[in-house]
Amino acid sequence: MPLLQRPLCFVPRIDIPMDRRRFIAGSAGILGTTALGCATSLGAGGTTGEPDVTVTPTATRGSEIPVPEAIRALRPMTQGIVPISDDERRARMEKARRLMVENDIDALFI
Repeated sequence: MPLLQRPLCFVPRIDIPMDRRRFIAGSAGILGTTALGCATSLGAGGTTGEPDVTVTPTATRGSEIPVPEAIRALRPMTQGIVPISDDERRARMEKARRLMVENDIDALFI
């Protein structure tokens, strides 16, 4: 095969069916690897190579990083929240369907 007609890269075909469990497990692995890579590259400290902030797994809340007063003053917002009823859920879904028809929307991808 001439050099110009060869594929640029070889991607092996994997005949493993993709299901939700495999997709989530693979995504979690990629996300974890990415997060670890970002954590090691963040806070490089300019040219010194020292991290800007030291965070250890055994650090207690607020012991290593100062927390602003506005953040410490935050309180949970879920107190007194009542879940919507089944009837309200159905009404919301019907409203969404009506709005989709009115606006010529066939589907939503979430």
